[in-house]
Amino acid sequence: MRNGLRLVYGQRLERENPSTLRLAQLPFSKVSFLAICEHLSIHRSIVRVLLRSTVEVFEYQATTSKGGEKRTVYYCRTSGACEGDLCLSATYFPDRFFTDAVLYGCTDGTVRSVQERLVGSESKTFHPMLLPTIVAELERERQIGHVRKATEHLSDRIDEMMDSQTPAVVKEGSLEVPSGSDGSITDKDEDSTTLWLELSMFRNGMENWRDQLVKMIEHVDELSRTWLETSENQRPATRETNPRNLQPAEDKDKEEGIDDQAALKSDLHDTGVRIKARLQQLKSDYDFHIRDCTTLIDAMSLATQLARQQWNRIGHSDAQTNLGIAKTAREEGTQMRFIAFLGMLFLPGTFAAVSLIFITLLLFFFFISSSTF
Repeated sequence: MRNGLRLVYGQRLERENPSTLRLAQLPFSKVSFLAICEHLSIHRSIVRVLLRSTVEVFEYQATTSKGGEKRTVYYCRTSGACEGDLCLSATYFPDRFFTDAVLYGCTDGTVRSVQERLVGSESKTFHPMLLPTIVAELERERQIGHVRKATEHLSDRIDEMMDSQTPAVVKEGSLEVPSGSDGSITDKDEDSTTLWLELSMFRNGMENWRDQLVKMIEHVDELSRTWLETSENQRPATRETNPRNLQPAEDKDKEEGIDDQAALKSDLHDTGVRIKARLQQLKSDYDFHIRDCTTLIDAMSLATQLARQQWNRIGHSDAQTNLGIAKTAREEGTQMRFIAFLGMLFLPGTFAAVSLIFITLLLFFFFISSSTF
C-alpha cells in the first residue's frame, strides 16, 4: 500500500476501580494483540511505553523491517495522572509514504475527534507527524480543562484568605477571631494544601508535555529538511541522465514517477510547515497556562505568609497582654506584702492598746459600783 494511513482504535476499558495502568489493559486478547503487532509492524518497545503511566513521552527511532524496508517508529504517551490519557504507536514507511498506527485508550468522543481532524486535513498525502499532533491537541484540551478548574478553585481560596477568611483581626488592642475558627480553619488549611499540590502537579505535567512539543517541532524541521533536499536533488539528476534515444516510454514513465514522488515530498514539506505552526501555537498556549499556574502558586505562598504574619502579630499581641497581666499581678503582690508587713508591725501594739482600754473600762465600772454600795 502507498500514500495512506491504517489506524486501529484501542477502546478504553471502563472498570469500577480506576487504575493508572488502564491503558496496559487492552480490549483484546494477547493473540489478537500479537497479530495486530505483526500486521501493523508495531515495535515491541510499545509495552515499555504503555507501562510508563506517569511520564509524558514522545519518541521516535529509525529501524529496518525483516524484509529490509526502512521505517520510523513513533511513540506518543500522555500522562496517566488523571483520567483520559492516550498512547499512540505509529510506524511510518518513508519509501511508500504509508503509516500503520494504533491509538490506545480511546473513547467514543476520542474516536470522533480524531476522525474529524483526519477528514479535515488539507494535505494530499499523510504526514507522519499528523497523528502525534492530533494527540497533542487532544492532550491540550484535557490538561487545560483540569488546569482551569484547579486555578479557579485556588483563586477563590486565595480570595477567601485575603478577605473575610483571614485567621484573625486586631483592632484597637482587642482580638477579634472570625466565625468558624473552632477547628474549621484547619480544614481550610488542608483544602488549601490539596489545591496547591494539585495545581503544582498540573503545572509539572504541562512543563513535561511542553518539552515533548519541542521535540515534535524539532523532528518536523528534520523531516522537512530531508524531504526538501531529496526533492531538489532528484529532478536535475533525472533530466541530465535520461537519454532521449533509448527507451523513451520507459524513461518517460520513470520521470513521471520521480515527479510524482517529488510532488508528494513537496506536499509533505508544506504540510510539515502547517504542523509546525500548530505545534508552536500549542507550545505558546502551554507557556501561557504555565505562567498562570506559577502566578497562582506564588500568590498562594504569599497569602500563606501573610496569614502566618498575621498569626504572629496576634501571638505578639497575646504575649503583650500576658506580660501586662503579669506586671499587674506582681504589683498587686507587692501591695499585699506591704499590707501584711503593716499588719504584722501594728497588730501587737493595737492588741495592747485595746487590752488596756478594756481593762481601764472594767476598773472604771468596778469603782463606780463600789462607791455606790
